[in-house]
Amino acid sequence: MNENNKISVYGIITEKIIELLEKGIIPWKQTWNIQKPVNIVSKHKYSGINFFLLNSVTKLNNYPHNCRLTFKQVPSLKGKVIEKEKGIPIVFWTMIDKKIVIEVSSKARKAVNFITEQIKE
Repeated sequence: MNENNKISVYGIITEKIIELLEKGIIPWKQTWNIQKPVNIVSKHKYSGINFFLLNSVTKLNNYPHNCRLTFKQVPSLKGKVIEKEKGIPIVFWTMIDKKIVIEVSSKARKAVNFITEQIKE
């Protein structure tokens, strides 16, 4: 845990991967009958680390399908979450346009240099 008593995303994912490895499941090992994890409501197809984690949990629990819902989506479909069922953390990630990052960094650097020069005078 960090200073704010929050578990980091890295810590959660690391714990989940270790748990799977201890149960004999290698999250990055492809099985021949792999199904891409998908959210039933949004139709979002999970990728990145979420792909590995959700496939591993599906295999570990012998789920027949690799379809997902959030806890909030279940009641909206008139369903109920099974007692003692646990959620799987999903990591939000996105590709960053390198040009934009360089442009923003360059502008920030110029602003810092300008402020520093003003303070020195």
